[in-house]
Amino acid sequence: MQKTLLGLLFFASLQLHSCKAASSSKSADIETKAGKQSQEFLSDDKALVFTGASMGTRYTVKIVALNPEPASRALLLPSLEQKIEILLENFNQRFSSYIPLSQLSKLNDFFAEGTGKQKLVYTLDATFARQLKSALFFSEITDGAFDVTASPLIELWGFGRSPKAEDSPLPTDKERIAALKKTGYTRLSLLVQPAKKVGFFPAHRFTGLDNYSLSMEAGMEINFSAIAKGRAVDEIAGLLSLYGLRNYLVEIGGELRALGVNERGSPWRLLVALPPGLALPLETEAGNIEISLNKGAVATSGDYNNYYEKNGQRFSHIINPKTGYPIKHNLASATVIAENCEAADAFATALMVMGEKKARSFAIENNLAISLLYKSEDSWKVYQSKEFLSYVK
Repeated sequence: MQKTLLGLLFFASLQLHSCKAASSSKSADIETKAGKQSQEFLSDDKALVFTGASMGTRYTVKIVALNPEPASRALLLPSLEQKIEILLENFNQRFSSYIPLSQLSKLNDFFAEGTGKQKLVYTLDATFARQLKSALFFSEITDGAFDVTASPLIELWGFGRSPKAEDSPLPTDKERIAALKKTGYTRLSLLVQPAKKVGFFPAHRFTGLDNYSLSMEAGMEINFSAIAKGRAVDEIAGLLSLYGLRNYLVEIGGELRALGVNERGSPWRLLVALPPGLALPLETEAGNIEISLNKGAVATSGDYNNYYEKNGQRFSHIINPKTGYPIKHNLASATVIAENCEAADAFATALMVMGEKKARSFAIENNLAISLLYKSEDSWKVYQSKEFLSYVK
């Protein structure tokens, strides 16, 4: 039976704690408020929480003011909440593959109209081009473990916009090979035409905008789902910083970014959730999985919540872009702490594709803060890089 989850990237939920497990209801832990639509003040009147629905999941924004003026916060409330909602709406209209008339859907529809190996060119605005450049960077640095063009494979295995019926046959090798021929980040080019000087004023003051275009084979697609939540978290964090806010926690579907301290003046304390039915203590190589964070982002990817079983086999929603098959190895989840949430999101996905051993090597080479949950013979183990251990409490 297929385990359904909207979106292409599974996220292991992060339980958000601003105090110890014995907290009273006064602490108003974020996870318990995620089901409420409207904003509210905590009972200790130090934190402000916005919650809502977006991107097929829930979002939570928690803002802490240690010495707040009630009147100023009352003025901040409606304006900031509205701006967050508008930001997310605009983000989805640009980058969602589930909205038929989004900018991304229009781009993919354009490339779907071509035939054979015909190269098509599509004009992009600067905002879209920046997102694509970022996705291409992660595709390149992970050597394609993360691949922004993986849509045909995701759709083939039934984890995309049109999930397959339970009685649908598995993809054939012929179908898999055909889908592979329509993927590969190295097969697209992002072209830039520098802006021209406008008028007689100094170029550094008055210039037109750079023009961008995407060159890609017909039938290929762009898909930002594996980094979209992370990027949206970063966008909200940027908005909060523009408001001069320095203590906050932003979370969308388990991907989060934190700055400063919680309402008790301590760094944010986060507990990485484990797969269903699995409880500590594990046979670990380093203590627990509770982390303390005052600046940075966290994302977790795992294969244990979005999958289906057929013919006695288990098929994960995480697809290896190089082989065209769902992953099948001993790595159950990968958690990454990074400077921004988009990077944490992308690397978490890539590590899951790599598997435990390659993920370790990649983390060492790139000084990544990672925690891996993997099966070793008959027991579960946790590997934590030295960079990750600096956050462990």
